[in-house]
Amino acid sequence: MHEYVIRNHYLKRLQKEQGNELIKVITGLRRSGKTYVLKMYQDYLKQQGILEAQIVYLNFESFQNEKLKIANNLYDYVMAKNTKETLYLMFDEIQMVKDWQKVINSFRVDLNADIYITGSNASLLSGELATLIAGRYTEIQVFPLSFSEFLQFKSMDKKDERVVRKGYKEYFEYGGMPTLARLRDGEAKYDYLSATYDSILLKDVSSREYGAKNVDTLQRIALFLMDSIGSEVSISKLEHRLRSNKIGVGRNTLNTYLRLMEDAYAFYHVPKFDIKGAKQLSTNGKYYICDIGLWNAQIQQVNSDLGHKLENLVFLELLRRKYSIQVGAYDSKEVDFLVMRNGKKEYYQVAYNMPKKSTREIENLLNIPDNYRKVVITNEMPEDREYKGIVFINIVDWLLEE
Repeated sequence: MHEYVIRNHYLKRLQKEQGNELIKVITGLRRSGKTYVLKMYQDYLKQQGILEAQIVYLNFESFQNEKLKIANNLYDYVMAKNTKETLYLMFDEIQMVKDWQKVINSFRVDLNADIYITGSNASLLSGELATLIAGRYTEIQVFPLSFSEFLQFKSMDKKDERVVRKGYKEYFEYGGMPTLARLRDGEAKYDYLSATYDSILLKDVSSREYGAKNVDTLQRIALFLMDSIGSEVSISKLEHRLRSNKIGVGRNTLNTYLRLMEDAYAFYHVPKFDIKGAKQLSTNGKYYICDIGLWNAQIQQVNSDLGHKLENLVFLELLRRKYSIQVGAYDSKEVDFLVMRNGKKEYYQVAYNMPKKSTREIENLLNIPDNYRKVVITNEMPEDREYKGIVFINIVDWLLEE
């Protein structure tokens, strides 16, 4: 691990949850930093006087713990460590343990324990676990590095504008996977991103018990979604694309593969919302990829489709900031993001370049007759910061907002 950098957002959340009766379920994309967050939290606990013997940490991707992937063996191993003091149980990639839901629930009942589990799939929170511990867990989703965290990991001075702009150029190309912070060579970075992408598809989407069986079809669907970022996606359009490549696959299978990729946090689906009619539309939504570096590593055309890449970057940051996100539709015009947080609504439009002496990029926002906050995020340094109630913000300035 490189020189230690605290991911404060996650540490504060874990501090807040420490000692309560809830099972802390840490989810997120493979290699996004879940293990890092757990180890960071272990260091914090030790600094607070928690003894090493009170912390039981097991990573089930390590062959060293192979025998503990059987529920009975794991139960006996942990129970043998029981003391009068609180045990802090931390299990990385817990879904690799057979019948893990039952043994985790048993620890909750049988021990004085504070329990933390991680997994790279949203299905962790469905099925038997949800039944066994309904209302007794809290989810903490870990994302790849935000731009602010990226600068910290790279030891870049946030007060030096030249350094920050250089950092943003790197972030926009390679994304926020934490391991990249210690890689200097561009080819090595792309090799790592390609290997990570393959690992997500093969381990978290394809090899699961109910996973995607046809890897070639899965890969082509993923490429289609990357080609379509920023555009509406329909099942019929996807079927046509596959048929044109001589791949025949049923609609149910397509829906299953899309859901599996969402469960693995590889892609996010964003539904459309009719602003005027105040209702969610059943028509097609959009898909965004989990990390812009993974996208660039697959497409390998860094300077292409810059507007949609910027849109994807804004989406991921809104997600980190815990907004509920939809694509807005007002009459025939579209708003990139209609977001809600704490009961407050905001509109976001993304424009890589702002046309001079034209309102083309903001006509959609001007047409919306309410007084909720309206923001345009652009790659440029906007000449005007506000126009008819619409706020213009440069992407770097926005990413570094508290």
